[in-house]
This record gives sequence, C-alpha cells and structure tokens, in this order.
Amino acid sequence: MLQEIPLEVLNLIFGHLSPVSLDTKLHPFLDLSITSHALLRAVETYCHHLLTSFKFDFLGNPPYRTSYLRYGISHCRFCHIPTNRHATIIPSIPCCVKCDKQQWPEKIMMELATKMYGLNGRELLEKFKGEKVTRSWGITWIFDEREIKEWVKREHGDVEEFKNRRVRAWNREIEKAGTEVSEARASRPSLLGDVFRELHERNVDPEEEE
Repeated sequence: MLQEIPLEVLNLIFGHLSPVSLDTKLHPFLDLSITSHALLRAVETYCHHLLTSFKFDFLGNPPYRTSYLRYGISHCRFCHIPTNRHATIIPSIPCCVKCDKQQWPEKIMMELATKMYGLNGRELLEKFKGEKVTRSWGITWIFDEREIKEWVKREHGDVEEFKNRRVRAWNREIEKAGTEVSEARASRPSLLGDVFRELHERNVDPEEEE
C-alpha cells in the first residue's frame, strides 16, 4: 500500500520520521529501505535530496578556464598570434618565428661557436645553458651568443681579441692533429702491403694461399 502513495506524499512522511534524540539506535529509514525496492528507491531519493539541500556552498571553477589554458599554449607569448612552434632557446615558451628572432637575436649553434670562440663542446655545455635541437643532419646544441660574449668580456676583456686568439690556437691544434695523422700514415705501410710482403718473403702465391 505504501508503494501506491505518490512520491511527494512519501517525502512529507519521511520529513516527520527524523529522530529527535541522538540515542536512537536504528533510523526508521533503514527499516523502510528493506521493505521493498520501491521504498528503497524512495528513501534513497529523499536522503540524496537532504544531502544536496544542506551541503556547503563551494566556489565553482571560473568560466572558460580551459579556454584560457588552450589559448596560452597555442598563441605566441609576445605578439599573441596563433602558432604551433616554441622558442628555440626556451622550448617551454610558445613563440612565432618573428618574435623568436626579436627576443633572441643572437643564437649560435655549437659547431659555429667552437670555430668563432675556440671553445670545445664540453666547455660550452659546462659554462652556458644550451638547448638540444634536431636538424635535418642530426642533433646539435644551440646557445645564446650574448651569454658567451658576456663571459668572454668578463673573463678575458676584449671579445674580438679573445675570439681571434682562441681560433688561432684551435687551428694550430687541428693542423698538429692533421700532421700527426699524415706522419702516422706515411710511417705505417698499408695492411695489404704487409700481407703481400709477407707472402713474397715466404715465396707463396696469393691465389694458392687462398
């Protein structure tokens, strides 16, 4: 018979079933919920209504929050035009090509820095913050040349004089290494020549040796 009562009337009845004492061991809702499936659904619906009616009010997320996040990673940080690229020196910053050149006008790759400043790859990585980049011919490092110039000026004074001095020393090392390689090649016969010389001394025909 209770199942035939409209839900609105049941809710009014449920409203009068709340115990007035904390000593009540068993709530009437528990008895009703095990009576039938219909009353179980009615009791749970009413309890859910109570929970949502008397809950604390929490501040919701600001509107368009995700839109702002998407905008921040899909537009240039400086001119705000849509772009999918990032700054070469700082990959975490969205940056178009034009602003990349304006904000970091003096970028230099490791290969060019070693020639212009006479610093090897280890010295560059130890002294300056570089960023690993991928090019069509392989992986290299790129640096902010202004940092290199500031270090040279602070440690050695004149930048151009230091560059010329280091480049001359670098070229001397290259020439020395090339001379040593040439001398080693000239003093050591080829492996094929060693084989034929040994066969000749043994008076053995190479075809028979095979």
